Amino acid sequence: YVFSDRGIYRPGESIHIGMIVKQGDWTTSLEGVPLMLEIMNPRGQYIIQKPVTLNAEGFIEYEFETKDTSPTGNYYVNLSLSQDNKAGEQIGSTSVR
Repeated sequence: YVFSDRGIYRPGESIHIGMIVKQGDWTTSLEGVPLMLEIMNPRGQYIIQKPVTLNAEGFIEYEFETKDTSPTGNYYVNLSLSQDNKAGEQIGSTSVR
């Protein structure tokens, strides 16, 4: 599950993203599973492509600062399984404005 603390941000503000990853039965630990976080701006350009790993709770937080000159519109956040430091199967996504 990928989510933000609010859905709308002004240029120059920090965007806070939370990600929760669990097994279907909630019993198996996914600690250390490699994932790829990608954030695309409204112009279709990836502004973040960052490998991340899960902690024991399966929770990840990520914050990124927009600039006063950042384009307005929808930003897309994708979380995927990582294969050789590249995005593989997508497991969650959200968008913010």
